[in-house]
Amino acid sequence: MGRGDPIREDSEYIRRRTCSIFMFNEPWTKEDWVHQLKRLVDEDYPDAVAILLVMDNLNSRKRGSLQSTFAPEEAFRIASSTELYDTPKHGTWRNMAEFERSA
Repeated sequence: MGRGDPIREDSEYIRRRTCSIFMFNEPWTKEDWVHQLKRLVDEDYPDAVAILLVMDNLNSRKRGSLQSTFAPEEAFRIASSTELYDTPKHGTWRNMAEFERSA
């Protein structure tokens, strides 16, 4: 680079970690939902350290649904592999999912 030349920046991307984003849009009962969680933990991502889920605020999407469907040991095992996050009431995560669904 010489004096007066435009600034040049390297825009190389350095991958720090892996992230997969999926959206499930189903009118599930709480039993359907916990069986889907079990499938995510046991079949889809068995080697994941943690599965982070950003979800709507329905009362069926709570850890108590695991306990009312599975034995305590199984409910704890599945719960330990997942992190549940509710979408903010006025947040953009839900809006983005709704936009994707409408597309």
